[in-house]
Amino acid sequence: MAEEIHGELIECGFRFKTITVRVRYEHFDTFTRARSLSFSTNDLDILRNNGKRLVDQFLRKKKKVRLVGLRVSALSRVYSNARRGQLPQTVPSPAAPL
Repeated sequence: MAEEIHGELIECGFRFKTITVRVRYEHFDTFTRARSLSFSTNDLDILRNNGKRLVDQFLRKKKKVRLVGLRVSALSRVYSNARRGQLPQTVPSPAAPL
């Protein structure tokens, strides 16, 4: 899931600041958690690690899960005149503790 989102970010030339996960259980109880970073990035490891941290609290419960969603928001352009698929990655920064 994170890899697909990351690929689209790179292709379209965007960075994100907010990562959101949504979990829906078998009886349609739906919960959302988000984490906003202090910087914008398009780093796959940051996306993946923060997404795992956010969703982990929901998967510890003894409920059956119907849906897990991941999204990014607070988007900004990397370069206004960058060519598709040739955007530099940001320098990875350690994810701050929750």
